[in-house]
Amino acid sequence: MRKIAILDFDMTLSSRYITMDFLDYLSRNNLVSKDNYAAQIQVEKEYHAGKVSYDEWCLKFGDLWISGLKGKIENKILLAAESFYKDYKKQIYKSSYELINLLKTHDYHTVVLSTAASEVVNLAVKDLCVDEVFSSTLSKTKGVYDGGVQTDFHLPQGKKELTTQILQKYGRKNSFGFGDSSHDVEILSQVDFPVALNPNNELLKIAKMNDWNVFYHTNILSGVKKILDASK
Repeated sequence: MRKIAILDFDMTLSSRYITMDFLDYLSRNNLVSKDNYAAQIQVEKEYHAGKVSYDEWCLKFGDLWISGLKGKIENKILLAAESFYKDYKKQIYKSSYELINLLKTHDYHTVVLSTAASEVVNLAVKDLCVDEVFSSTLSKTKGVYDGGVQTDFHLPQGKKELTTQILQKYGRKNSFGFGDSSHDVEILSQVDFPVALNPNNELLKIAKMNDWNVFYHTNILSGVKKILDASK
């Protein structure tokens, strides 16, 4: 049985929030309303100002994302995603590609579990050569976004149940988890080798309390290599 490595995407493997940047692209190209865009930016400002928690931001952002795309034609959004990603891909850390390759050469099945929009994060995951992805996916009716959502990753503890299911399938022994925020605690608390990667202040405190590994994109490869060597 292959071992498992579960990774977040935003700020863990990249330097910017991919869905926020995609939202900006959609707004500039008149594919979401100015009011929806303004509301999204306001919620982001509230998070960075410490007025709402990361979990609250994810919840509000998810609701606004759903309403913002309601009634839009899926093919137009997917074409926009491909155009957007050509420029965004430079935000993915070079070490992220190397990390995925390192894990796969040590017989790890790599899974990205992300609250980011499937339209764009799935392109990044393919580029990274990750084996599998679970991302926030909106529902469509006859090729049109219908205001529904098929996933619940943006909800508080939204990653917990799926992480449990993945570990039941592949086993917990020598499992890795990588994340940057408190929203990833549900992953990190269930694996053998939890890694707070590029952690925000909240996760850094949690990681220190739990004696979890703390690495950054500048030293993640050497850190993971040490863990792999010690686990032999």
